[in-house]
Amino acid sequence: MGHYTPSDWVDFANDRVSAIRRVEMQGHVDTGCNKCRQELQIWQAVRKVAARESQYQPPDNVVRAVKAAFAAVPPRSRRGVAARITELAELVVDSLAQPTLAGVRSAGTGARHMLFRAGSLRIDLRLEPLPNSDQMSLDGQVLDSSEGAKMFSELPVTLLAKRGPLAQTKTNKFGEFHLECAKAGGLSVALAVSGQKQVVVPLGKEQKRRSRKSSGRG
Repeated sequence: MGHYTPSDWVDFANDRVSAIRRVEMQGHVDTGCNKCRQELQIWQAVRKVAARESQYQPPDNVVRAVKAAFAAVPPRSRRGVAARITELAELVVDSLAQPTLAGVRSAGTGARHMLFRAGSLRIDLRLEPLPNSDQMSLDGQVLDSSEGAKMFSELPVTLLAKRGPLAQTKTNKFGEFHLECAKAGGLSVALAVSGQKQVVVPLGKEQKRRSRKSSGRG
């Protein structure tokens, strides 16, 4: 008989053929039909990739940060206006991931310093609990390393929690900003770097754990 069609081999790879037809098709391949064997191998490989993809789950901290970023920005209803692109910043340095000096055990309760990058952007952050208060302060600076450390002034900055925005401000002429809010988990910072793009900086404990893992790489 002639060759089987690609759709036949798709059904075969997905186990959607009868037992009798499976025996016939397998016998056809076993007799030495290289064309059909290659076709079958392709669809078996596709099935394996699809099975792995269906089991993938993004990290919880990434999901929370992206959801919070979208909650902070209302949907655009005007025709002809492109949807805003959200980019997740990458953690480069985290003071919580640095080893503590012997005999200095209280340092972990102080300020936390972090450096993030998103493309050529560098976001320097300092998160610190305010004394005798349930509030904390966040100080940061945003610059563009590709343009001679260009700083961003009047850049909208939003501090986000799981349920939405907590505080908002804008950068000064040096690209610096300051925010205060109640202590909360799952925090992130959204920077509206342009009309069509925003950068989200996650600040949760997950970042701390990821930094410790990466710092051990050679």
